[in-house]
Amino acid sequence: MGCTSLAIGVDTAMNTIVEAADRIADTATAHDRTFIVEVMGRDCGYLAMTSAIASAANAVLFPEMDKSEDEIVDTVARAVITAHRREGRSKKVLVIKAEGVRITTDRLQELLDAKVKAELGHHVKTETRVTVLGHVVRGGRPSALDRQIASRLANVAVQALLSGETRMMAAWLPPIGMPEGMVKPAGDPQCSLVDIDRVLTETRAMLDGSSPFVKWRKKVFQEVEDVLAL
Repeated sequence: MGCTSLAIGVDTAMNTIVEAADRIADTATAHDRTFIVEVMGRDCGYLAMTSAIASAANAVLFPEMDKSEDEIVDTVARAVITAHRREGRSKKVLVIKAEGVRITTDRLQELLDAKVKAELGHHVKTETRVTVLGHVVRGGRPSALDRQIASRLANVAVQALLSGETRMMAAWLPPIGMPEGMVKPAGDPQCSLVDIDRVLTETRAMLDGSSPFVKWRKKVFQEVEDVLAL
């Protein structure tokens, strides 16, 4: 969603993914395995990106990266091969993949195993497992942050209605530098009222990749890609 730093439910979903990824990482470490964890993100890779950083994943795949199938396989294979060439360390690899990435998780698993075995040799034991979190991420008890955001946004929205405001969205820390007249103070230092047409325009731009924020996010994760593989 455009024009807001966080939407209600995002923090809860991210924490659910990180908790599951941490548990999976324990198994991966114990058995020197590669795990691909598929998470929500048909059109937007934000959850995959943030949970990959928080769970110390070795690689992250998200729709905005615009990589071909071969490039995606190469990215993950590089992380796996790097892990298997470590001396005296766990060979575990954790990959967070958004569901909207152009290659299916099953096909990625198949191509990855073939590429890694071709590179390392069939005598090296490599196992790739897949976990699809799916609707598990949609449920659960809201995090404390989500409860606070929801309560404060609701208060701002009700107060705006009572004061006669229309066609405005209650937003949490909207981005700096929005056009004049599109944002109004809301009586809460963390919240603002944003013109709904501006919200819809920015949301469409985020989905089609033309938003400056999406371009910045993509650039940042391209820069840290090699760091994740360490």
